[in-house]
Amino acid sequence: MKQAADSGRELGERVSAMKLESSSQNSTALSENTIATHEGIAIQRNALSLHKQITKWMGTESNAKPPIFNEVGEKGFLKLDHDVLLGSGSNGTRVYLGTFRQSVTNVEQLVAIKRIQYDTDEEYIKIDREILTLQKLDNVNLIKYLFADKNIQFRLMFIALELCRGSLINVFELRKDVFDRPFVLRNGSPSDDWWFKKHLLLGIANGLKYVHQEDHVHRDLKPQNILVQGDDSNVFGYKAVICDFELTRELKPGKSKLSHASGLVGTHGWMAKEVLNGGDQTKALDIFAYGCIVQFVMSENRDMGKTHPFGPDDDRNRNIIKSKRYSYISTHIADNKGHVYPDRQSASFSKRNWVGYRYLGDALLADMLVGVCISENINVRPSAAGIIEHPFYWSYEQRMQCNEKMFNAFKDNFQKVNIISVMEKHWETLGTHRLSSLVPVAWDYYVKYRKINGKNAPSVELSAKIFNCLMRNIRNIQQHYNDAIKILPDLEKVMKGNDESMGQYFFEGVPLSFPVIYIHFHWLQSQSNRSGGEKQDIYDVQMDTLYAINNYHCSL
Repeated sequence: MKQAADSGRELGERVSAMKLESSSQNSTALSENTIATHEGIAIQRNALSLHKQITKWMGTESNAKPPIFNEVGEKGFLKLDHDVLLGSGSNGTRVYLGTFRQSVTNVEQLVAIKRIQYDTDEEYIKIDREILTLQKLDNVNLIKYLFADKNIQFRLMFIALELCRGSLINVFELRKDVFDRPFVLRNGSPSDDWWFKKHLLLGIANGLKYVHQEDHVHRDLKPQNILVQGDDSNVFGYKAVICDFELTRELKPGKSKLSHASGLVGTHGWMAKEVLNGGDQTKALDIFAYGCIVQFVMSENRDMGKTHPFGPDDDRNRNIIKSKRYSYISTHIADNKGHVYPDRQSASFSKRNWVGYRYLGDALLADMLVGVCISENINVRPSAAGIIEHPFYWSYEQRMQCNEKMFNAFKDNFQKVNIISVMEKHWETLGTHRLSSLVPVAWDYYVKYRKINGKNAPSVELSAKIFNCLMRNIRNIQQHYNDAIKILPDLEKVMKGNDESMGQYFFEGVPLSFPVIYIHFHWLQSQSNRSGGEKQDIYDVQMDTLYAINNYHCSL
């Protein structure tokens, strides 16, 4: 087990920073590596060194003949191996494994080399524009550009980029990287870990935020264009980077949309409704694609159509034009039977014994995020910066703070908001309507607290009133933790005296509670700005999402 973990850590290192063996023999070979003399011998020596490095990085041993690397350009900075194809694109574009040698340090590193064929001057200008975009945009969540060169005789352009482990397709569909190695997270979790998924999505949003701040529109976001790279700065050992800026365009100063001369671009099933209808191309089309990517990443059910909000590939464009959402994340997160927390098992769980139960609330928030991102109303779609601030990405501490604001704002008036009646039915359908079985220790505290104050214990059946009791219970423990553990010392066994620990206990124990709290909070905001309409529209979209999910569960 330790050996596997060590191997995973090695594979998770930043490959672009790896150096080839620097023995004197290899240094001599590098100095002799010129086009004029001993080309074959020099290339063979370097290929052997690179072959050793690749097998060392992959953790494999092979006696196979090392590949012959072709010299590119007059200065010999790039070498690529035509036998190691990493990916392919449209119009004959290929991505190969190769090396990039810096002129100053004379040190080689493994890279991905994008080879592009061009036949006309117009095609060459497009490639040159992509290179200029790569040079201009520099962010931790964007693919790193290293070098470019061309072969005029064969009309080929070569772009060297940092080497990554694979795309989101590799992580969540193929379950192995471009070198056929499994993804092993540094913390030992599987690659479909819920928090790892959110980590990747947050990275994508951060990269997109930067692209939009620089007044660029990517125009081709999709799982294939999101790569996963080793990263030592987080517990998972990986980060997401956006790649393929071939279709990216820069907005003119003071403009919010591209000219129609930019054409119909993108990939089937990932283009927004306004693009398919020949409308304006704005940053909002990237937000639409991001929403689709959220569902692709977060979906627990990998069956055809379930990983995309608009269904199977053949139906997507038609459903997008009709604004007909096909599936939801939270309707599939808990389809499979599994083990739930032991202290939350009771007869009330007989109808649903779900392995993903504690993430159900998060899945609802993810569905709400997807809903606003893919809305046909581009004014409802959030900015990339707004996506980062969405409650789906909030910590438990932030959610507890929101709960406190909500309690102070509503107090005893929860039953006046129609969402409560909807969620009551949702809870009852899910078979999780007894709070005494969901958060038993906190419930025991609440019963004792009321008894001390001369009040009867409330009914355990969920209602608007009992939901208010839950809110009050959370707030009391949050504000008076030291007094609460004196009343019931067992509270210390399930939570610490901080908002993060309390939030995890309450919002995983009663996973539907926070989406209801948040939708109340959003309802308050919408009421304060009804004349403007935008906040109300966003509220309506998220309410529609919850209604649709509720109807799905009630029909089971």
